[in-house]
Amino acid sequence: MSELGPELRRSGPAERVSVFVDATLADSEVLARAVDSLGEAGTRVTTVTGDARADELTDLANDLAPDEVVVGVGGGAVIDRVKLMSLLASDPSYARNLMTTQRCGFVILPERVRRTVRLAVVPTTVGTGAEASRTACLRRQSSKKLVYGDTLRPDVAAVDAVATRQLPLWLLAEGTLEVLIRVASYYVGHHADRPGADQRAEEMVAEVVRLGYAVSRARSDRVACPAAVRARIATLSGRSHRQEMLEGLAPYSDTCWPLANELSMCSGARKLTGLAIVLPTVWRRVLDGEVVWGSEPRLRRLWDVVRDAAPESLDPDCSVGIDQLMTSWSIDRRVECPDLDEVAHRAARAWGQGLPMLRGLTTERLRSIYGDAFSGSRVLTSNTTERR
Repeated sequence: MSELGPELRRSGPAERVSVFVDATLADSEVLARAVDSLGEAGTRVTTVTGDARADELTDLANDLAPDEVVVGVGGGAVIDRVKLMSLLASDPSYARNLMTTQRCGFVILPERVRRTVRLAVVPTTVGTGAEASRTACLRRQSSKKLVYGDTLRPDVAAVDAVATRQLPLWLLAEGTLEVLIRVASYYVGHHADRPGADQRAEEMVAEVVRLGYAVSRARSDRVACPAAVRARIATLSGRSHRQEMLEGLAPYSDTCWPLANELSMCSGARKLTGLAIVLPTVWRRVLDGEVVWGSEPRLRRLWDVVRDAAPESLDPDCSVGIDQLMTSWSIDRRVECPDLDEVAHRAARAWGQGLPMLRGLTTERLRSIYGDAFSGSRVLTSNTTERR
Protein backbone atom coordinates (compact mmCIF):
# COMPACT_ATOMS: atom_id res chain seq x y z
CA MET A 1 0.00 0.00 0.00
CA SER A 2 2.89 2.36 0.72
CA GLU A 3 3.91 2.10 -2.95
CA LEU A 4 0.58 3.41 -4.27
CA GLY A 5 1.64 7.07 -4.36
CA PRO A 6 5.17 6.47 -5.68
CA GLU A 7 3.88 4.15 -8.42
CA LEU A 8 1.49 6.81 -9.66
CA ARG A 9 4.08 9.57 -9.49
CA ARG A 10 6.46 7.57 -11.70
CA SER A 11 4.11 8.26 -14.61
CA GLY A 12 3.99 11.98 -13.89
CA PRO A 13 3.02 14.51 -11.23
CA ALA A 14 -0.16 13.83 -9.33
CA GLU A 15 -1.33 17.20 -8.09
CA ARG A 16 -4.94 16.22 -7.64
CA VAL A 17 -6.28 12.81 -6.63
CA SER A 18 -9.88 11.74 -6.07
CA VAL A 19 -10.37 8.59 -4.01
CA PHE A 20 -13.71 6.82 -4.39
CA VAL A 21 -14.45 4.35 -1.61
CA ASP A 22 -17.31 2.19 -0.45
CA ALA A 23 -19.17 3.81 2.45
CA THR A 24 -18.44 0.79 4.66
CA LEU A 25 -14.72 1.53 4.35
CA ALA A 26 -14.89 5.24 5.20
CA ASP A 27 -13.06 4.75 8.52
CA SER A 28 -10.97 1.74 7.52
CA GLU A 29 -7.24 1.20 7.88
CA VAL A 30 -6.90 0.38 4.20
CA LEU A 31 -8.33 3.77 3.19
CA ALA A 32 -6.13 5.61 5.66
CA ARG A 33 -3.01 3.86 4.35
CA ALA A 34 -3.96 4.61 0.74
CA VAL A 35 -4.59 8.30 1.45
CA ASP A 36 -1.33 8.61 3.41
CA SER A 37 0.64 7.11 0.53
CA LEU A 38 -1.03 9.35 -2.03
CA GLY A 39 -0.51 12.52 0.01
CA GLU A 40 3.14 12.00 0.88
CA ALA A 41 4.36 14.38 -1.82
CA GLY A 42 1.88 17.12 -1.04
CA THR A 43 -0.75 15.83 -3.42
CA ARG A 44 -4.25 17.17 -2.76
CA VAL A 45 -6.42 14.13 -2.01
CA THR A 46 -10.22 14.27 -2.01
CA THR A 47 -12.19 11.31 -0.67
CA VAL A 48 -15.66 10.50 -1.99
CA THR A 49 -17.78 7.83 -0.30
CA GLY A 50 -20.96 6.12 -1.30
CA ASP A 51 -22.50 4.45 -4.33
CA ALA A 52 -23.34 5.84 -7.75
CA ARG A 53 -26.05 4.84 -10.19
CA ALA A 54 -25.27 4.45 -13.86
CA ASP A 55 -27.06 7.68 -14.70
CA GLU A 56 -24.85 9.53 -12.19
CA LEU A 57 -21.54 8.39 -13.66
CA THR A 58 -21.43 11.17 -16.24
CA ASP A 59 -22.09 13.86 -13.63
CA LEU A 60 -19.34 12.50 -11.39
CA ALA A 61 -16.97 12.28 -14.35
CA ASN A 62 -17.67 15.90 -15.24
CA ASP A 63 -16.29 16.94 -11.86
CA LEU A 64 -12.93 15.33 -12.64
CA ALA A 65 -10.08 17.11 -14.40
CA PRO A 66 -8.85 15.45 -17.63
CA ASP A 67 -5.40 14.90 -16.09
CA GLU A 68 -6.65 13.89 -12.66
CA VAL A 69 -5.71 10.69 -10.83
CA VAL A 70 -8.68 8.58 -9.78
CA VAL A 71 -8.34 5.89 -7.13
CA GLY A 72 -10.91 3.23 -6.27
CA VAL A 73 -10.81 1.52 -2.88
CA GLY A 74 -13.25 -1.34 -2.44
CA GLY A 75 -14.67 -4.39 -4.15
CA GLY A 76 -15.49 -5.09 -7.76
CA ALA A 77 -18.48 -2.72 -7.87
CA VAL A 78 -16.40 0.27 -6.74
CA ILE A 79 -13.56 -0.59 -9.10
CA ASP A 80 -15.96 -0.96 -12.03
CA ARG A 81 -17.44 2.42 -11.17
CA VAL A 82 -14.11 4.25 -11.15
CA LYS A 83 -13.10 2.56 -14.38
CA LEU A 84 -16.15 3.93 -16.14
CA MET A 85 -15.88 7.34 -14.48
CA SER A 86 -12.25 7.74 -15.51
CA LEU A 87 -13.19 6.80 -19.07
CA LEU A 88 -16.00 9.36 -19.21
CA ALA A 89 -13.80 12.04 -17.63
CA SER A 90 -11.28 11.52 -20.44
CA ASP A 91 -13.93 12.05 -23.11
CA PRO A 92 -17.65 12.42 -22.32
CA SER A 93 -18.54 11.29 -25.84
CA TYR A 94 -17.82 7.71 -24.77
CA ALA A 95 -21.12 7.82 -22.90
CA ARG A 96 -22.78 6.93 -26.19
CA ASN A 97 -21.05 3.56 -26.13
CA LEU A 98 -21.92 2.92 -22.50
CA MET A 99 -25.55 3.97 -22.58
CA THR A 100 -26.43 2.06 -25.74
CA THR A 101 -29.86 0.45 -25.84
CA GLN A 102 -28.78 -2.49 -27.99
CA ARG A 103 -29.95 -5.90 -26.77
CA CYS A 104 -26.45 -7.37 -26.62
CA GLY A 105 -25.09 -7.64 -23.08
CA PHE A 106 -21.50 -7.08 -24.27
CA VAL A 107 -20.30 -3.56 -25.09
CA ILE A 108 -16.93 -3.38 -26.85
CA LEU A 109 -15.21 -0.01 -26.74
CA PRO A 110 -13.61 1.11 -30.02
CA GLU A 111 -9.84 0.64 -30.16
CA ARG A 112 -9.40 4.38 -30.54
CA VAL A 113 -10.83 4.94 -27.05
CA ARG A 114 -8.07 6.15 -24.75
CA ARG A 115 -8.11 7.27 -21.16
CA THR A 116 -6.26 10.44 -20.10
CA VAL A 117 -7.24 10.16 -16.44
CA ARG A 118 -4.80 7.94 -14.56
CA LEU A 119 -6.45 5.14 -12.65
CA ALA A 120 -5.33 3.23 -9.56
CA VAL A 121 -7.27 0.70 -7.52
CA VAL A 122 -6.99 -0.95 -4.12
CA PRO A 123 -9.11 -4.13 -4.12
CA THR A 124 -10.57 -5.09 -0.75
CA THR A 125 -12.19 -8.30 -1.97
CA VAL A 126 -10.96 -11.24 -4.02
CA GLY A 127 -12.43 -13.13 -6.93
CA THR A 128 -13.47 -10.59 -9.54
CA GLY A 129 -9.93 -9.60 -10.44
CA ALA A 130 -11.36 -6.22 -11.50
CA GLU A 131 -8.05 -4.60 -10.62
CA ALA A 132 -6.41 -6.38 -13.57
CA SER A 133 -9.24 -6.94 -16.03
CA ARG A 134 -10.18 -5.05 -19.18
CA THR A 135 -13.87 -5.16 -18.28
CA ALA A 136 -16.37 -3.30 -16.12
CA CYS A 137 -19.96 -4.14 -15.30
CA LEU A 138 -22.50 -1.41 -15.96
CA ARG A 139 -25.83 -1.87 -14.26
CA ARG A 140 -28.73 0.09 -15.72
CA GLN A 141 -32.24 -0.36 -14.35
CA SER A 142 -32.98 -4.10 -14.63
CA SER A 143 -30.03 -5.08 -16.82
CA LYS A 144 -26.30 -5.41 -16.43
CA LYS A 145 -23.93 -5.07 -19.36
CA LEU A 146 -20.27 -6.05 -19.60
CA VAL A 147 -18.10 -3.26 -21.02
CA TYR A 148 -14.79 -4.30 -22.57
CA GLY A 149 -11.74 -2.34 -23.68
CA ASP A 150 -7.99 -2.24 -23.08
CA THR A 151 -8.30 1.24 -21.63
CA LEU A 152 -10.35 -0.11 -18.70
CA ARG A 153 -7.35 -1.89 -17.19
CA PRO A 154 -6.07 0.24 -14.26
CA ASP A 155 -2.60 1.76 -14.41
CA VAL A 156 -1.76 0.72 -10.86
CA ALA A 157 -3.22 -1.98 -8.61
CA ALA A 158 -2.13 -2.12 -4.98
CA VAL A 159 -2.75 -5.68 -3.75
CA ASP A 160 -2.13 -5.79 0.00
CA ALA A 161 -3.12 -8.36 2.62
CA VAL A 162 -4.19 -5.47 4.88
CA ALA A 163 -6.95 -4.69 2.39
CA THR A 164 -8.61 -8.09 2.89
CA ARG A 165 -8.00 -8.39 6.64
CA GLN A 166 -11.64 -7.66 7.49
CA LEU A 167 -13.06 -9.74 4.64
CA PRO A 168 -15.43 -12.39 6.07
CA LEU A 169 -14.26 -15.93 5.46
CA TRP A 170 -17.43 -16.82 3.56
CA LEU A 171 -16.65 -14.04 1.08
CA LEU A 172 -13.03 -15.17 0.87
CA ALA A 173 -14.25 -18.69 0.06
CA GLU A 174 -16.63 -17.36 -2.59
CA GLY A 175 -13.89 -15.23 -4.12
CA THR A 176 -11.56 -18.22 -4.32
CA LEU A 177 -14.27 -20.24 -6.03
CA GLU A 178 -14.83 -17.41 -8.51
CA VAL A 179 -11.19 -17.56 -9.57
CA LEU A 180 -11.44 -21.33 -9.96
CA ILE A 181 -14.61 -21.08 -12.06
CA ARG A 182 -13.15 -18.33 -14.27
CA VAL A 183 -9.96 -20.19 -15.14
CA ALA A 184 -11.78 -23.52 -15.53
CA SER A 185 -14.49 -22.01 -17.75
CA TYR A 186 -11.93 -20.51 -20.12
CA TYR A 187 -10.01 -23.79 -20.19
CA VAL A 188 -13.05 -26.00 -20.82
CA GLY A 189 -14.81 -23.62 -23.22
CA HIS A 190 -11.79 -23.57 -25.55
CA HIS A 191 -11.56 -26.72 -27.69
CA ALA A 192 -7.92 -26.66 -28.81
CA ASP A 193 -4.85 -27.26 -26.67
CA ARG A 194 -2.72 -24.23 -25.86
CA PRO A 195 0.86 -25.26 -25.05
CA GLY A 196 2.20 -23.14 -22.23
CA ALA A 197 -1.08 -21.37 -21.48
CA ASP A 198 -2.79 -24.66 -20.62
CA GLN A 199 -0.01 -25.60 -18.26
CA ARG A 200 -0.24 -22.22 -16.54
CA ALA A 201 -4.00 -22.63 -16.21
CA GLU A 202 -3.64 -26.12 -14.73
CA GLU A 203 -1.03 -24.92 -12.25
CA MET A 204 -3.26 -22.02 -11.21
CA VAL A 205 -6.29 -24.27 -10.80
CA ALA A 206 -4.31 -26.66 -8.57
CA GLU A 207 -3.06 -23.81 -6.39
CA VAL A 208 -6.49 -22.19 -6.14
CA VAL A 209 -8.00 -25.51 -5.04
CA ARG A 210 -5.41 -25.86 -2.28
CA LEU A 211 -6.00 -22.27 -1.18
CA GLY A 212 -9.77 -22.81 -1.12
CA TYR A 213 -9.37 -25.76 1.22
CA ALA A 214 -7.07 -23.65 3.41
CA VAL A 215 -9.86 -21.08 3.74
CA SER A 216 -12.31 -23.89 4.49
CA ARG A 217 -10.09 -25.15 7.32
CA ALA A 218 -9.91 -21.67 8.80
CA ARG A 219 -13.69 -21.46 8.74
CA SER A 220 -14.05 -24.86 10.38
CA ASP A 221 -11.51 -23.97 13.08
CA ARG A 222 -13.08 -20.51 13.54
CA VAL A 223 -9.72 -18.80 13.16
CA ALA A 224 -8.46 -15.99 10.97
CA CYS A 225 -7.20 -16.93 7.53
CA PRO A 226 -3.41 -16.41 7.32
CA ALA A 227 -2.35 -13.19 5.59
CA ALA A 228 -0.18 -15.16 3.17
CA VAL A 229 -3.21 -17.17 2.00
CA ARG A 230 -5.33 -14.04 1.51
CA ALA A 231 -2.54 -12.29 -0.34
CA ARG A 232 -1.97 -15.25 -2.64
CA ILE A 233 -5.66 -15.56 -3.49
CA ALA A 234 -5.75 -11.84 -4.30
CA THR A 235 -2.68 -12.16 -6.51
CA LEU A 236 -4.09 -15.11 -8.47
CA SER A 237 -7.42 -13.33 -8.80
CA GLY A 238 -5.74 -10.55 -10.76
CA ARG A 239 -3.38 -12.86 -12.62
CA SER A 240 -6.31 -14.86 -14.00
CA HIS A 241 -7.03 -11.86 -16.26
CA ARG A 242 -3.47 -11.45 -17.54
CA GLN A 243 -2.54 -12.07 -21.15
CA GLU A 244 -0.34 -15.00 -20.19
CA MET A 245 -3.49 -16.82 -19.08
CA LEU A 246 -5.65 -15.72 -22.02
CA GLU A 247 -3.07 -16.38 -24.76
CA GLY A 248 -4.61 -18.17 -27.74
CA LEU A 249 -8.04 -18.28 -26.14
CA ALA A 250 -11.09 -18.28 -28.41
CA PRO A 251 -13.43 -15.32 -27.82
CA TYR A 252 -16.39 -15.98 -25.54
CA SER A 253 -15.05 -19.26 -24.18
CA ASP A 254 -16.75 -18.70 -20.83
CA THR A 255 -20.40 -19.70 -21.20
CA CYS A 256 -21.10 -19.75 -17.45
CA TRP A 257 -20.77 -16.00 -16.88
CA PRO A 258 -23.66 -14.93 -19.16
CA LEU A 259 -25.93 -17.58 -17.62
CA ALA A 260 -25.04 -16.48 -14.09
CA ASN A 261 -25.36 -12.80 -14.94
CA GLU A 262 -29.01 -13.08 -15.96
CA LEU A 263 -29.81 -15.46 -13.11
CA SER A 264 -28.39 -13.02 -10.57
CA MET A 265 -30.31 -10.11 -12.07
CA CYS A 266 -33.64 -11.97 -11.95
CA SER A 267 -33.17 -13.59 -8.54
CA GLY A 268 -31.36 -10.78 -6.73
CA ALA A 269 -28.58 -13.23 -5.87
CA ARG A 270 -24.88 -12.44 -6.08
CA LYS A 271 -23.10 -13.32 -9.31
CA LEU A 272 -21.04 -16.00 -7.55
CA THR A 273 -24.23 -17.66 -6.34
CA GLY A 274 -25.44 -17.79 -9.91
CA LEU A 275 -22.15 -19.26 -11.08
CA ALA A 276 -22.22 -21.92 -8.35
CA ILE A 277 -25.76 -22.91 -9.32
CA VAL A 278 -25.24 -23.25 -13.09
CA LEU A 279 -21.70 -24.71 -13.17
CA PRO A 280 -22.48 -28.38 -12.35
CA THR A 281 -25.22 -28.46 -14.99
CA VAL A 282 -23.01 -26.89 -17.64
CA TRP A 283 -20.31 -29.43 -16.88
CA ARG A 284 -22.88 -32.23 -17.09
CA ARG A 285 -23.76 -31.06 -20.60
CA VAL A 286 -20.07 -30.98 -21.57
CA LEU A 287 -19.66 -34.56 -20.36
CA ASP A 288 -22.73 -35.53 -22.40
CA GLY A 289 -20.97 -34.29 -25.53
CA GLU A 290 -22.73 -30.95 -26.07
CA VAL A 291 -19.75 -29.17 -27.58
CA VAL A 292 -21.43 -25.77 -27.49
CA TRP A 293 -20.68 -25.74 -23.74
CA GLY A 294 -17.07 -26.91 -23.95
CA SER A 295 -14.58 -29.70 -24.57
CA GLU A 296 -15.18 -33.00 -22.83
CA PRO A 297 -11.52 -34.19 -23.03
CA ARG A 298 -10.23 -30.90 -21.65
CA LEU A 299 -12.81 -30.90 -18.84
CA ARG A 300 -11.82 -34.42 -17.82
CA ARG A 301 -8.15 -33.47 -17.89
CA LEU A 302 -8.72 -30.40 -15.77
CA TRP A 303 -10.85 -32.31 -13.31
CA ASP A 304 -7.96 -34.72 -12.76
CA VAL A 305 -5.89 -31.67 -11.78
CA VAL A 306 -8.57 -30.60 -9.29
CA ARG A 307 -8.84 -34.08 -7.76
CA ASP A 308 -5.07 -34.38 -7.41
CA ALA A 309 -4.89 -31.02 -5.61
CA ALA A 310 -7.85 -31.58 -3.29
CA PRO A 311 -7.14 -33.01 0.19
CA GLU A 312 -10.40 -34.99 0.03
CA SER A 313 -11.58 -37.65 -2.40
CA LEU A 314 -13.76 -35.98 -5.02
CA ASP A 315 -16.05 -37.94 -7.33
CA PRO A 316 -14.51 -38.80 -10.73
CA ASP A 317 -17.66 -37.34 -12.32
CA CYS A 318 -16.82 -33.63 -12.27
CA SER A 319 -20.48 -32.53 -12.31
CA VAL A 320 -20.87 -34.38 -9.01
CA GLY A 321 -17.39 -33.66 -7.67
CA ILE A 322 -17.60 -29.88 -8.11
CA ASP A 323 -20.76 -29.99 -6.01
CA GLN A 324 -18.81 -31.85 -3.33
CA LEU A 325 -16.04 -29.25 -3.44
CA MET A 326 -18.48 -26.36 -3.08
CA THR A 327 -20.14 -28.11 -0.15
CA SER A 328 -16.74 -28.61 1.52
CA TRP A 329 -16.05 -24.90 1.04
CA SER A 330 -19.49 -24.09 2.57
CA ILE A 331 -20.61 -22.18 -0.52
CA ASP A 332 -24.17 -21.05 0.12
CA ARG A 333 -26.34 -21.60 -2.96
CA ARG A 334 -29.73 -20.88 -1.45
CA VAL A 335 -31.74 -18.50 -3.56
CA GLU A 336 -35.39 -17.84 -4.26
CA CYS A 337 -36.07 -19.56 -7.57
CA PRO A 338 -37.02 -16.87 -10.11
CA ASP A 339 -39.24 -17.24 -13.15
CA LEU A 340 -36.93 -19.45 -15.20
CA ASP A 341 -38.79 -18.70 -18.43
CA GLU A 342 -37.95 -15.03 -17.91
CA VAL A 343 -34.33 -15.79 -17.06
CA ALA A 344 -33.93 -17.90 -20.19
CA HIS A 345 -35.58 -15.23 -22.35
CA ARG A 346 -33.24 -12.55 -20.98
CA ALA A 347 -30.17 -14.73 -21.45
CA ALA A 348 -31.10 -15.60 -25.03
CA ARG A 349 -31.82 -11.98 -25.89
CA ALA A 350 -28.63 -10.55 -24.36
CA TRP A 351 -26.15 -13.30 -25.20
CA GLY A 352 -27.67 -15.84 -27.65
CA GLN A 353 -30.06 -15.90 -30.62
CA GLY A 354 -27.40 -15.01 -33.18
CA LEU A 355 -24.96 -13.40 -30.74
CA PRO A 356 -21.61 -15.19 -30.30
CA MET A 357 -21.45 -15.22 -26.48
CA LEU A 358 -23.88 -18.12 -26.18
CA ARG A 359 -23.39 -19.19 -29.79
CA GLY A 360 -26.96 -18.60 -30.91
CA LEU A 361 -28.55 -20.78 -28.22
CA THR A 362 -32.33 -20.56 -28.13
CA THR A 363 -34.57 -19.66 -25.22
CA GLU A 364 -35.75 -23.27 -25.04
CA ARG A 365 -32.24 -24.71 -24.67
CA LEU A 366 -31.31 -22.13 -22.07
CA ARG A 367 -34.53 -22.82 -20.16
CA SER A 368 -33.49 -26.47 -20.01
CA ILE A 369 -30.12 -25.51 -18.50
CA TYR A 370 -31.72 -23.36 -15.81
CA GLY A 371 -34.36 -26.00 -15.09
CA ASP A 372 -31.75 -28.71 -14.59
CA ALA A 373 -29.65 -26.41 -12.41
CA PHE A 374 -32.53 -25.76 -10.04
CA SER A 375 -33.53 -29.41 -9.89
CA GLY A 376 -30.16 -30.32 -8.33
CA SER A 377 -30.34 -31.56 -4.76
CA ARG A 378 -27.84 -28.97 -3.51
CA VAL A 379 -29.70 -25.97 -4.91
CA LEU A 380 -32.22 -24.89 -2.29
CA THR A 381 -34.89 -22.27 -2.71
CA SER A 382 -35.39 -20.12 0.35
CA ASN A 383 -36.84 -16.82 1.46
CA THR A 384 -34.68 -16.80 4.58
CA THR A 385 -31.52 -14.90 5.29
CA GLU A 386 -28.47 -16.77 4.03
CA ARG A 387 -26.51 -18.77 6.52
CA ARG A 388 -22.89 -17.77 6.61
